[in-house]
Amino acid sequence: MAENLILDFFQNRIVVSCFLAWFSAQFIKSLAAFAKTKEYSPRLLTEDGGMPSSHSALVTALTAAVLALQGISTLFVVTLAFAIIILRDALGVRRAVGIHAKVLNKYVKPKNRLNESEGHTLMEVLAGIILGILAVFFVFTYNINLFFIVQIIYLMLPGIAANMAPVLLKKYFNVLEYPLDFNLKLNGKPLLGPNKTIRGFIGGIIFSIVTIDIQTRLYNYEPFFTLSWIRYPGYHVLLLGFLIGLGVMLGDAVKSLIKRRLNIKPGSSFFPWDQLDGAIGALILVSFLYPLPAFIIITILILSLILHLLISSIGVALGLKKSQ
Repeated sequence: MAENLILDFFQNRIVVSCFLAWFSAQFIKSLAAFAKTKEYSPRLLTEDGGMPSSHSALVTALTAAVLALQGISTLFVVTLAFAIIILRDALGVRRAVGIHAKVLNKYVKPKNRLNESEGHTLMEVLAGIILGILAVFFVFTYNINLFFIVQIIYLMLPGIAANMAPVLLKKYFNVLEYPLDFNLKLNGKPLLGPNKTIRGFIGGIIFSIVTIDIQTRLYNYEPFFTLSWIRYPGYHVLLLGFLIGLGVMLGDAVKSLIKRRLNIKPGSSFFPWDQLDGAIGALILVSFLYPLPAFIIITILILSLILHLLISSIGVALGLKKSQ
């Protein structure tokens, strides 16, 4: 029963439309900010204000999806009234709050500054409305559902575990805390840098193998059977886990090699390669034994970008940050 409820939720086109509209708006805003500053911060995914309005996109998608499913129904009238209130609030009250904040910030200390990006201009609201309508169009035209996304994330878990291993093992196994490049230099510059350690490299591979072994053991139980995009008993799972972990670690190492050649300091942003390096490395190695369909590869790359930003946001909030 619970499994059916979860499945129905992630396949519900209203839910998918709302999520797609909101996330697309936030992601567009974060990319626009990156284009201006050349620095990417995961916190941009949760910022208020800016172009386009994510509030407007979400309520528009909600209203349009209900209209597409039920026509001019009572529920549509309710969602339309709700959307009008939210849109009016974005243009009126929240925008006024942002204007007041700009004035007040002239008289307060930097640490006490108020958020000036609460509301939206008319163009930002209109852009959000258009984005919400487009989200509904794509969901209903191409039958997009979140359950497929959840399946791919479940498929990616060994790679995610491998990517997080260097951070999680930071305080353990200090005997292996030795630079992966053995302090070698190329043209007077570090090959990889001191932040890439043998501990992180080996730990990433082990984390991947352990994760896929757990998935294999859970395969015969719900909801894991339904979540599994691949049929684990039909694969050499330990080899698959090894290839994924090795690919993630090699991809990360190659990215560091390139960053050192470009004089980019460890920990500095290298968007979007900071988010894609491990996925690309894993996909290359896995493809030699287990070729994946093109649409799966594309989905994995997109989700790698998105998930890395979300995980980085959580890591920053918790005081954890993986060096690049």
